[in-house]
Amino acid sequence: MKKPLWRTGLALATAVVMTAATSGPVAAQTTGADSIEYTLTGSETTSSSLAGSEAGSFAYYRIAYPGNATELRVQVRFAQYQGDVSPLGFNVYGPNGRVDKGAWQSENDCLEITYQEDEPATLLVQVYNYGSADMPYSITAVGLPEVAEAEPEAAGASATVPPSAAGTEEQAPEEAAACGTVSGAVIGDRAGAFAAHTIQSSGDGEDITVTMTVSPADPLFSVAFGLNVYSPSGQLVAVAAETGDQGVREATWASDAEGSYYLQVYNYSDGVVMYYTLEVAD
Repeated sequence: MKKPLWRTGLALATAVVMTAATSGPVAAQTTGADSIEYTLTGSETTSSSLAGSEAGSFAYYRIAYPGNATELRVQVRFAQYQGDVSPLGFNVYGPNGRVDKGAWQSENDCLEITYQEDEPATLLVQVYNYGSADMPYSITAVGLPEVAEAEPEAAGASATVPPSAAGTEEQAPEEAAACGTVSGAVIGDRAGAFAAHTIQSSGDGEDITVTMTVSPADPLFSVAFGLNVYSPSGQLVAVAAETGDQGVREATWASDAEGSYYLQVYNYSDGVVMYYTLEVAD
């Protein structure tokens, strides 16, 4: 039976994270922190470290933005930052494909973005390191309402899009296609380019299968093109695998958790346009 495919937040967003100095496509599974580690609240500072990796290592944080034109400033400080040529940085992903890249603020000695909108939203912060050395960093969300200290997410969670934060009203999702399919295109980048979709689940434990069809279907792009699936808590639950049909892959998982499952479509083939269709069924 087909399940409706929903899109919200980063729906059909194509986001070039960074152009890394690599010689060819790299796999989507990167080293280092690749989980939603924390829900940022208030103005507390959270510290961590990213492993060095020329293929990129990442850490993810979510923010429940309250709306009402609240001025939010996300600040990231690295132990070492080398200006415009630095392999270090961060992006903030918001609704309707919005992507903000951290810019250097010399007065605060940090990379910073400012987000100010009328509508509430769940934002995803991606901190990255494309350098060869491990790099400590700290991250702060300035301007959010002060709340009780939040506990870190459970160890081992993996993800690239945030489920709705507790206490925040989720924005109504937009139905992408009543027949359970959605299509799009992503222009590849050696550092990774992405599109994202979400599926709402009641958490009934039934298996969900997403069939991904890509073009060009040349085996040359088998590593560069792909799909990851993340649970509402941010855990990687499925990776699309080859089916034997050229250009067709499938990801299957048990929908044990209620909420939004995140589908991350990726393209690491520099300059190549990947056309894709996702079909959801159980």
